[in-house]
Amino acid sequence: HKYLGQKIQSLGYYQRSAQLRKKYGSQSDYATSLYGIGNYFYELGEFRKCESYYVQALQVFEAVRDSSRLADMYFNMGNLSIVKNELDKSLEYYEKSTLFYSKLGDQYMFPRIWSTIGRNFYERGDMRKAKSYFLKAEKGFQDFEDKLSRCQNLALLCRVDISGGQYKSALVYAKRMREMAEEIGAIRHIIDSYGLLSSIYSRQGLFGEAYASSKKQRVYSDSLYSIEKEKTVRELTIKYE
Repeated sequence: HKYLGQKIQSLGYYQRSAQLRKKYGSQSDYATSLYGIGNYFYELGEFRKCESYYVQALQVFEAVRDSSRLADMYFNMGNLSIVKNELDKSLEYYEKSTLFYSKLGDQYMFPRIWSTIGRNFYERGDMRKAKSYFLKAEKGFQDFEDKLSRCQNLALLCRVDISGGQYKSALVYAKRMREMAEEIGAIRHIIDSYGLLSSIYSRQGLFGEAYASSKKQRVYSDSLYSIEKEKTVRELTIKYE
């Protein structure tokens, strides 16, 4: 229902699930439902409601010491804190998240956390610390072959180096991102990579290459628009059948 745009019906099922789990399930089950409702509001951009459900879920998870849920919960609390521009608080949550993932022996999330912390410093304008975390994350994404997350991280590395006038290394990151995005068919990242390439070439005075990259960016943007339009039509067809 959520992905069909039927928000009221979707929320109703989420809330019904929470009621049933509160009555028949464990405390962790109930908190998981509250967490799910929080995620639902996060995706809608209703961050006040999201925080209300997150806090309720967190209190239960902390009380029952559910380490696996706490690791994930602290990570998303960190994300929410960034949205609210509470950067110091977000770092505290990310550190707690890393601690719990470490206890669980789950290192897969580490690169995501490092990249997100890097983004935190990037937003503050501390490019040196931001880059140190992005580089750490880059190694982790390579080890776990997480190509989609790696594309996002490479874009951030590229932007850091563009801001510092390090166009040679920025170009390497942008090209690497483009190749990987094309390999996995991540159109949004392909578009972003060509935009970055165009920006770098322009700053280097290579206006022919800048124009060619900008042209490719428009081609992929048009392609994405067509795909999304077709998807919207298909979803509306399903909705009203």
